[in-house]
Amino acid sequence: MKKLLLIQIAMFGVTCISNAQSLDYTTTNFSTSFCNLFNTPPATVVGGLTHYPVSGGVSYDGTALILKTRGGTSQSTTFGTAYALAIQIKQGFVYNITVNMRKQSDDPVSIPSFEIGGINSLPDPNITNPVACGSVSQNSWSLLQSSILNITAVNTLNSQNYQLLQNYTANSNFAYITLLAHSGSQTKETKVLINSITILETPPTPSFTLTQSAGDVSCGTATSKIFTVNNVYNSPGALSYDWNLGANNGWKYNGVDAPATFTTSTNSITLVSSTTAASVSNVSVVPKINATGYPNLTAAVTFTSGFANNISINAPASRCPSGSFSINNLPSNATVTWQANPSNIVSFPNPSTGNPITITKQGDGSTSIIATVSVNQCQQSYSSTFFYGQTPTTGSYKVGSGSPISANNPVNYVPPSQLITLTLNNTASIPGSPFSIQKVYAIVS
Repeated sequence: MKKLLLIQIAMFGVTCISNAQSLDYTTTNFSTSFCNLFNTPPATVVGGLTHYPVSGGVSYDGTALILKTRGGTSQSTTFGTAYALAIQIKQGFVYNITVNMRKQSDDPVSIPSFEIGGINSLPDPNITNPVACGSVSQNSWSLLQSSILNITAVNTLNSQNYQLLQNYTANSNFAYITLLAHSGSQTKETKVLINSITILETPPTPSFTLTQSAGDVSCGTATSKIFTVNNVYNSPGALSYDWNLGANNGWKYNGVDAPATFTTSTNSITLVSSTTAASVSNVSVVPKINATGYPNLTAAVTFTSGFANNISINAPASRCPSGSFSINNLPSNATVTWQANPSNIVSFPNPSTGNPITITKQGDGSTSIIATVSVNQCQQSYSSTFFYGQTPTTGSYKVGSGSPISANNPVNYVPPSQLITLTLNNTASIPGSPFSIQKVYAIVS
């Protein structure tokens, strides 16, 4: 019946503390007749925090909680008592927890240990024995020692403050803290008497992140994107958000062209890309608490042309003195504008548009041929690098059989996977290999 009672009590839940929490046991008027105070209805609440039995039974002497202990040489002969407080310990917050307590024993040299731990659920009562009276063996509470946050020795006969946690930054969230007294004299029972507990919580500096819903924005489409500011530590105060999209940002907000800047009291906005926009801006926001601004956050938006992935430049096998270039898989209604970088190696017709287009050699060297494909306001550039003139003595080569290919005998396009980079002359070969190194007249990147 006692175990059923424990399960019913555990349904009361977890309490959030507000800055400082004081649990004063000296004026609670608990009954001194119970050997397991926290397993006796109604649920024990002190300082707004619900108390639960964990291992053994906590009793009361009229002014202090009593946690009984005894030392031993093994888990079976070492005894202790533990209880838990339902309290929300929050990751990133700083905690100072002080316990005012003392020891009491007929053995003057008895020094019991006192441990504080953090857990997210009450342990299995079939293991920890929370319905017993007084202390229980370490077999019942040893699992609590895997979640210890700190341990101290209770070595004073007079009550004093023991700093269990000092400027402790929580590295995770906890739903409960456990308080465990154990060990001490192996010949006499020892009591740890707790008068009060003070818990001081200090929130971290407010921190925010900005996230966006998944997916790229394609040119010419009305793509909806949700941008959300996340209050990492749930920092309190009057929250506001100053959004900055910039002028001509390509977004619509609430059905109309989005302004360059605006302020909201909600942490989330929905933007829709304009179907006539050539691009959309990134989204920036400055979160504020009580009118105090925090660091600017920016979400980078990926904007694509929406063209197929199989578009490429088609180059002729022979380009000297001129050659016809074209775009493979050109979209419908598209125009193509051509240029080169550097621009002194080849020349284009005027205007440099069309598909195909004739490109004429003007000098020696490598140049990037760039084709910009446009459909209405949407465009994307494609480029490939080509060499005009004498084959260099260093650069990219392919492995093949036969005599080295001369500069006057160009070869077809060579996939990059077949290229190797070497410093060789026209007749070099790979040692121990029947293959020669053939210079590639057309170096394609």
